[in-house]
Amino acid sequence: MKRTRESIASSMKRTRESIASSTTRHRSKPAKELGSFADLSSLIITNILLQLPIKDVSICKCVCKTWNALISEPYFATLYSQHASLGFLLRTRNLRLVSRTLHLLEYQPKKFRRAFDIDVVNFNPKFKLPLRNANDTYQPTPYKPEDDKFSVVNSCNGLLCLSEPYTVNHLVVCNPIIGEFIRLPEAIGIANTRKPICAALGFQPKTNEYKVIRMWKRCDGWCYKSDVMVVEMHTLGTATWRNVEVDPMFSFTRLGSPTCVNGALHWINYDDKNKTRSILCFNFESEKFQSFPSPPHPHHKRLSITMVELKGFLYICESTVNSCVVWLMKKYGIGESWTRVFCSDNFNGIPLCFGLCRPVKHFENGGGALLIQNSYSCDSFIYYEPETRVFKVYSVDGAVSPWFELFPHSPGLISLKDVVKGGNIEVQNVYSRCAKVRVPEENESLSKIRRI
Repeated sequence: MKRTRESIASSMKRTRESIASSTTRHRSKPAKELGSFADLSSLIITNILLQLPIKDVSICKCVCKTWNALISEPYFATLYSQHASLGFLLRTRNLRLVSRTLHLLEYQPKKFRRAFDIDVVNFNPKFKLPLRNANDTYQPTPYKPEDDKFSVVNSCNGLLCLSEPYTVNHLVVCNPIIGEFIRLPEAIGIANTRKPICAALGFQPKTNEYKVIRMWKRCDGWCYKSDVMVVEMHTLGTATWRNVEVDPMFSFTRLGSPTCVNGALHWINYDDKNKTRSILCFNFESEKFQSFPSPPHPHHKRLSITMVELKGFLYICESTVNSCVVWLMKKYGIGESWTRVFCSDNFNGIPLCFGLCRPVKHFENGGGALLIQNSYSCDSFIYYEPETRVFKVYSVDGAVSPWFELFPHSPGLISLKDVVKGGNIEVQNVYSRCAKVRVPEENESLSKIRRI
């Protein structure tokens, strides 16, 4: 018995010594340092940043010099434009006030939503548009509010094309996210000889150039000749416009929803005389117009039609007071490939009064999403995902006027200084001291957008 106790005691002593020795050996090893973002490759960091909303990317520029340099690179700005989801710019409408403030609405992907997050639309900080006559704001002479309003023509890769409401002679291209803008050259002596039709901004991938098209109708005396069209093209970074030959077979008097895809600009071409419509296309490489059919449509007098681009595809949305239909062109340029991907019948009897309706997410694999301005209430809009069949109604608060307008826009970081590089073009910034001037008639920004 005594030997047994001695044996056990000896065994326990050896065990304690073994544990102590092992602990000493482990403690003698240097602790493994935790990794940091600095250890990640630039490729991994770039992929992470490309997934973030524009607001978060702007914040990331302040993290360190390395990230600031990476995000400021033109190559990153181009990549971000290619990955950016379609959002919307919201601006209040008031005939007595100057509406310079834009609010960005971004769709929030599911992978960035929290489990308890009920909102899928981000209401980001406001951005400013330039004034049309910024130099005149220092003059004591009163002027009308409409003298400083810009109309938003279209959006392309994060850049906006702006024009005066009743002419396409005074044009501006800006990036509202970073505040840069340029004023395009004006044509002299044409105010009384041409009637404006439309203008639009587009991008030519092969040459990496941004171009603006504007169209006029020639006037002889007091008569506008509908068959004499003048088309001019301007390349950003140059100082002139040049004429583009137009095939006489193409006739257009009313164009809408300018959209750039596949290196070409597209419009909905309305033929009011024959009560028909088609898609008019201008290819930047060939500098030629072509036309292809639009989806079959009902002859409804109060039909609202919009066209947008999502993931390289053309979409057309038709809406009336009590119906909404979304068409997708699956094969570019093929009229027979128009496919109806959504119809208001999908609501299964849910009453809804449709205003302007636009798709905001690509309809594939049962997905897709719509943004609808409610006709019953001019100060609200509706976000709807057919896959989940859930409506989310948002109310616009804080506006003097309840009316507002939505513009399709994919936010980007492309700098106009890089776009016009090499050209003797002045790039101004709306946030500079001179451009910060506030006119007495300027509209207040919205306080918030809340979910009802």
